[in-house]
Amino acid sequence: MANDNNKNALYRLSLILTLLDSDEYSYSINDLTQLTGIPKSVLYDDIVSIMSDSDLSIVIYAVDEDYDSFEYSSEFVKVLKSGRYDDVELAVNMPNRKDISVVLSNRELIVLDDFLSGKNFSLIKRREGYLIKNNIASVNERDLQTMTKLGNYIDHGKCCKVAYVAKDKTMFTDTIRPLKIVYDAENNFTYLAFYKTELAFYRLDRIKSVEDAPAGSSIEVDMDEIGERLRILWAAEISEPVKVKIKIYDEYGVARRVRRDLGESRAKHLTGPFTDEGSINDRVENDKPIDYYIYEDEVIGIYKFAAWVRSYGSSIVVLEPEEMAKKMVESAVKRLSYYE
Repeated sequence: MANDNNKNALYRLSLILTLLDSDEYSYSINDLTQLTGIPKSVLYDDIVSIMSDSDLSIVIYAVDEDYDSFEYSSEFVKVLKSGRYDDVELAVNMPNRKDISVVLSNRELIVLDDFLSGKNFSLIKRREGYLIKNNIASVNERDLQTMTKLGNYIDHGKCCKVAYVAKDKTMFTDTIRPLKIVYDAENNFTYLAFYKTELAFYRLDRIKSVEDAPAGSSIEVDMDEIGERLRILWAAEISEPVKVKIKIYDEYGVARRVRRDLGESRAKHLTGPFTDEGSINDRVENDKPIDYYIYEDEVIGIYKFAAWVRSYGSSIVVLEPEEMAKKMVESAVKRLSYYE
């Protein structure tokens, strides 16, 4: 892609932002250099130009969750130009784009879903200039094939051999026991939970091939212990379980959507419906109290669980843990203050 246009700063900046704003791919500085022919020294200056312009409000960040968010400063510029971030995959958030980014209430989401379904549209892609938040993005064909292959090994409890690209871009092969596909809606990545000597995760898009394990390969897994941890996973992380309790108001089809999100194993921890007859705190629709459900369980990945709860707005109320409930209230108050 290298050409004389790279000498034009506006062309370079537009090209960089277009590539980093991709829904399907992410690129490191080394990738950008190879793809565009723009020298790294020039890329450094262009990235600094973008980040330092406060009027643009454009955020460049690391895709890899192991890196803290990038913030423009003289120290950041020094580290950037040292080459430390050359292999880090980058993405961009551009608020001043033509797409309209909206967060919908449950009722609005259902109405829009019905409307778009009637037009054979889907909420998983950009449509008519709108980017619908809090919905699972489409899976590309290659990742879908990978998921299908892994699903076969998961279903039969067998080991497989995978070729995996690490963060430093090196590829290696590994014999593992795949256990579960985990989707992280917050960062829009899909992960494979697997076992070798302990529970661990591989990012699905970095798995380049899946094939039968060498003859005689066997990895024993205590499914009584690991199976329960897999059931309560809400994120690709290893952390201690947290007890949660939420109240779910069955308005606008919320209960049906919650059951779908929870899945069969988690939905067993959903009780109800209940009705608070005569309570001053009743939700009322058509002069009748709205039924509610209680979900009480343990969660691994409390921040991802909180993000899921937040996507339902006021239809879900956090009862436990108390600290999470408090943060939810503070967040809601802060959001409302933006409209004053």
